[in-house]
Amino acid sequence: MSRSLYFILILFVFALSAQAAVNPIQEKIEAAGTAEDYPASAVLTVFDSTSADVQESGLSYVSFHRLYKILTVKGGLSHRTIIMDYDPLSASVEIREATIYRKNGAIEKADLSQIRDYPAPARAIYWGARQKMLEVGRLYPGDALEVKLFRKGFTYALLGGENDDERFIPPM
Repeated sequence: MSRSLYFILILFVFALSAQAAVNPIQEKIEAAGTAEDYPASAVLTVFDSTSADVQESGLSYVSFHRLYKILTVKGGLSHRTIIMDYDPLSASVEIREATIYRKNGAIEKADLSQIRDYPAPARAIYWGARQKMLEVGRLYPGDALEVKLFRKGFTYALLGGENDDERFIPPM
């Protein structure tokens, strides 16, 4: 085999492998559609996956994996901050990952050191609820936001326990 033919063959193999290495998240974003396909929507939920592991004690570990495609400027404004509500007496929450997929192909990871924990806004009942928030910045039409969240505990009862995990176990 001549060197030039060998070189062409190597280039062909690299080109095929580059096409096969497309990020599956980016494929889902592309296939999801545009604002023209959903004229009444500001944001498109590409997927929203929840996985729960409930222990015999009632303690639950819940993982959330969500992907949103921004269709309009209004949609970008509504998703510029990730917010997780929780009651610290019965649950613990984490924002584990936030990734922005720009329309131009760039991928940006949000800086998790910027997560803030605030008292939740209250109107008339003050339960001590809190929010974890992460500002991801400006999102433009065509961008997408992938978020991975985690919650340990329960939602509806307010009890305490002797160790850290016990306080997240719901009453039986």
